[in-house]
Amino acid sequence: MVVAGVAVCHNVSVKDITESSSKPVQRISPAIQQLQVNVTPNMSTVSLPTLFQNTSLSSHPSNPMCHQKAHIDKILKYVTTVLSCIIFIVGIFGNATLLRIIYENKCMRNGPNALIASLALGDLIYIVIDIPIMTYKLLAQQWPFETSYFGLFLCKLVPFLQKSSVGITILSLCALSVDRYKAVASWSRVQGVGIPVFTAIKIISIWVLSILLAVPEAVGFDIISIEYRGRDYHICMLNAQSSFMKFYDSMKDWWLFGFYFCMPLVCTAVFYTLMTVEMLNRRNGSLRIALSEHLRQRREVAKTVFCLVVIFALCWFPLHFSRILKKTLYNNKDSGRCELLT
Repeated sequence: MVVAGVAVCHNVSVKDITESSSKPVQRISPAIQQLQVNVTPNMSTVSLPTLFQNTSLSSHPSNPMCHQKAHIDKILKYVTTVLSCIIFIVGIFGNATLLRIIYENKCMRNGPNALIASLALGDLIYIVIDIPIMTYKLLAQQWPFETSYFGLFLCKLVPFLQKSSVGITILSLCALSVDRYKAVASWSRVQGVGIPVFTAIKIISIWVLSILLAVPEAVGFDIISIEYRGRDYHICMLNAQSSFMKFYDSMKDWWLFGFYFCMPLVCTAVFYTLMTVEMLNRRNGSLRIALSEHLRQRREVAKTVFCLVVIFALCWFPLHFSRILKKTLYNNKDSGRCELLT
């Protein structure tokens, strides 16, 4: 969960660039050794739309070109770098500590904690691999090893891990919401120590499904060679070639908003509402009094899960909101789009 605030990258596809670049897009992967290393524009979430969607393509003369040169504010760049470093340190320490505590204490090896540990492991993998690469790209203003096969591998790995990590997060939150409702609905059943087989199956299913849903990112992303204002750049971005990838590219923003944002919030709202109703219906009874401490512990876990969902929503809403606005309101032929993007 700690990476949600910065787990935003690769928001521009080749379709966006072909509407704005002055040179046809070329794939770099078939002829990597023949390419010359050039300084690339900043690849952060802020700079990509600003940099490439405000130029004009020679084959699209009706698209007006922005007069000002695209750039990213230095203050914003360094603030983003500092925040990324903080998240990197806190994320590694926090998630690793959580995993260690659950591993070393047998009494904490239960179903809910196993789901939380799975969520933490997914975040930890993303933090260790993706954040350093994205920070380097922001500061160096170029993709690492951009003209080598290793750079192409990183280009496919970064968005793949990002989508896999988010998928693990949202599916784990949904599973935790269902688990908390079941725990309250069956409040007379005291949970033993150990991870249930069904929970282990759920965790494996979450990881497999998250990885499968992230495969289009690994397939579609490529290092692209373009020309911008007379200079050549090598950019890592979505390059839709097949009919499926073009469909995926056109529906990606809505898919991410619906499945990766709205779905976990709706799931949490439904099961927490059911859980509240269940608790109100069972306010009285001697057995409930006898199990008051056990119920209190379950309520505390439920509060923790709810806080995770709220943090998730607050961190991801600005990204999804901006992408939906761009999808619905942005017009390449609008001369005022430069002010909108900058």
